[in-house]
Amino acid sequence: HYGENHPKVVEVAQAIQSGEEFLQSYQRMVNERLAGLQDGRLGPMLVSMVEEKLASHWEHENKLIRQYQLAETEAVQLNDQMAEKKQIERELDRLRNLHDTLLDRITNIDIGQDQSDVRATVVSEPKASDRPVSPKLSLVGIMCLLGGMGIGVAFVYVLDVLDDRFRSPEELSEQLGAPMLAMVRELTSTATTGTEAIQVHVAPESVESEAFRTLRTTLAFSGQDMERIAITSTEPGDGKTTVLTNLAVSYAQAGKRTLLIDADLRRPGLTKLFEMRGVGGLSEVLRGDGDIPAMCAERIIAVDIEGLDVLPCGPKPPNPTELLSDTRFADVLAWGEANYDQILVDCPPILAASDAALVGRLTEGLILVVQPEKNHRRLVIRAANGLASIGVNLIGVVANKIGSEKGDAYYGYGGYGYGYGYGYREEDPDESDEDDIEYESADCDYVGADAGRGEPGSGSRQENGPIVPRRAA
Repeated sequence: HYGENHPKVVEVAQAIQSGEEFLQSYQRMVNERLAGLQDGRLGPMLVSMVEEKLASHWEHENKLIRQYQLAETEAVQLNDQMAEKKQIERELDRLRNLHDTLLDRITNIDIGQDQSDVRATVVSEPKASDRPVSPKLSLVGIMCLLGGMGIGVAFVYVLDVLDDRFRSPEELSEQLGAPMLAMVRELTSTATTGTEAIQVHVAPESVESEAFRTLRTTLAFSGQDMERIAITSTEPGDGKTTVLTNLAVSYAQAGKRTLLIDADLRRPGLTKLFEMRGVGGLSEVLRGDGDIPAMCAERIIAVDIEGLDVLPCGPKPPNPTELLSDTRFADVLAWGEANYDQILVDCPPILAASDAALVGRLTEGLILVVQPEKNHRRLVIRAANGLASIGVNLIGVVANKIGSEKGDAYYGYGGYGYGYGYGYREEDPDESDEDDIEYESADCDYVGADAGRGEPGSGSRQENGPIVPRRAA
């Protein structure tokens, strides 16, 4: 880029300067001549001539300026073209150098081919190996073994990530941090309502009924006061009402006066089971302002199982949470504790409403019913953590609807037949009298414990004992 030093620019600048110098000299000459003239008419004529000449020079100057600008633009374009040309020249030099290098390599290769062959000498005769050189079977076997193990581990890991169910009672108990109280098989009762739908009442000698007696005994020897127990689940349809009623019947069979309270004021499954819809119940007691003992006594319904009474839900209220959080519900539990040996409360699912947490704080604790093959692990863990965060005592977990193989393995029923030590199995004539006496002795001790002589807190209550309200912690 030449700029002001471009030859054309310099030439135009010199022409402009020459024109200006000529104008200045001509102006001086005119001025000198005008000064010597005395005729007034000659002066205007000369001035007019000078002005015309000056206008001509101004026009010439403007033309030179336009030419200068055009030349400057062309100089810039030429400068860009020169830069592009230099870049092309550098690329051309690089390609030439590369071409020379390739020619040198080709020449060296040709020279190598012209040389004589390399002489080789046999050092020793080749010997055939006993084993194949390739593939090495041992290495292939090890790699296949490691690959198979890796694929297996990856497959198990993927299944573990995708499977959101509990695979064993031990896993369920470990992840919830609560004891496994009982495992219940899927019940086979054909009835859907009434006491005929309660397995412990219909088939007390069955394996399924034994699970509820085990649950009752576990609660009795837990070292805690278990007179008021609430039962809930994580989702609807987990079988909490079924577990509740069968446990209640097992308490009644053991000689304890048992009260069932349907505190599920949203979907009263207990009331539906005993076909008590349309009758008064808990909601009326909580919404009323009358005497609680009198109102409860009027609404208690005895079923055809000795020692078992039911306080149904009653009409569905619009505000169940507010009713269960009222002090009248605590008074209802206190009245029940004063008049019954055992109180069992049916609550809504813990994740569906906060009612179960309210009831749990007014009782000794909650039993969580879980279907390991149905419930999602994260939901069950969330329910247990939610109870712990508000100070509700989670007594333990009941695994419901367990397959027969898992149930037998857990309780040890498989292979021996139910009735060992309980007298339900038919007597074998080949058995010795000594064995029969030993089993009968064991039966008497255990049944006596069930009837109240061995379980803590099995003494009967006064019919109309004083009400001692117990508030939530």
